Amino acid sequence: MTNQFQGKVEKFMDKNGMNNPVENRMLDLVDEIGEVAKEINKMSEYGTKKAEFRNEIKMELGDAFYSLITVANFY
Repeated sequence: MTNQFQGKVEKFMDKNGMNNPVENRMLDLVDEIGEVAKEINKMSEYGTKKAEFRNEIKMELGDAFYSLITVANFY
């Protein structure tokens, strides 16, 4: 399954001219992880209550997963 995701991401990046250096990919990954953390903070009202699901977390996790695959594909 990993190769399937990696192949789709590679094709998307090639099609859209997004073959950036690994340093840029890593910065994007860190940024996306920050977005996941921000969303979790919102879901828990910044740690003041038990986290309640928000649909936005799906998109943020997907973005982080995509960014991680771009780094993996580089190597």
